Amino acid sequence: EHYARALAVAQDAVTIAALHYNSGLQYAADPEQACEHFTQALNHLQRHLPEVSPVGWDLPLCPAWSPLRDAHCCVASQVHAELAKLNHSRAMGAATNAPAPAIAPAPAP
Repeated sequence: EHYARALAVAQDAVTIAALHYNSGLQYAADPEQACEHFTQALNHLQRHLPEVSPVGWDLPLCPAWSPLRDAHCCVASQVHAELAKLNHSRAMGAATNAPAPAIAPAPAP
């Protein structure tokens, strides 16, 4: 039951973070709103996956864990990339670049 609960929490966190990321992409013309959504995506991953650390992701809980780990890493990487683009654009005083493609929801366990 513990593994099932951990998988459900991870699934929900990654899915909601992906939704925030995708919402942020909708605000390419409004960097403040985009940044808010990207930050919410990261906060959601961090708040709801406290047990997931570099070591925690390597624990062989079950076969469903690996796709969730990969999805978590993908969402986090994409969010960080978009935040970096926003910060660069702010520093340069320019409009943001074209948004990245949306992320599909996390795979179901």
